[in-house]
Amino acid sequence: MNTKEKRIGRKKMSKSTDENSYNMKEGELVEIKGEVRMVVKEMTFKEYCQRHDDLGLEYDIDDAWENWQDRGPLFEVIDENGKLRAMWNEKRSEDK
Repeated sequence: MNTKEKRIGRKKMSKSTDENSYNMKEGELVEIKGEVRMVVKEMTFKEYCQRHDDLGLEYDIDDAWENWQDRGPLFEVIDENGKLRAMWNEKRSEDK
């Protein structure tokens, strides 16, 4: 697979040039919508649902599963302000 690599500090940022994939691996820096973010964790579907439960949010489990299958796993990332956020792999979503 072809990749472009940039050096940011001591971390390596890689962005796939393959239009059908955008790898987000724990510990990597990735560029999303022009902003560099560090991937902390790939969440499981169970963790995704538990987060909704913990926040007291109502959701339909079947709709959540369908969304999960369409968009792939959710990732926890540190954004440009140093805050932990949950984000989908937007590149994968845009390709559909």
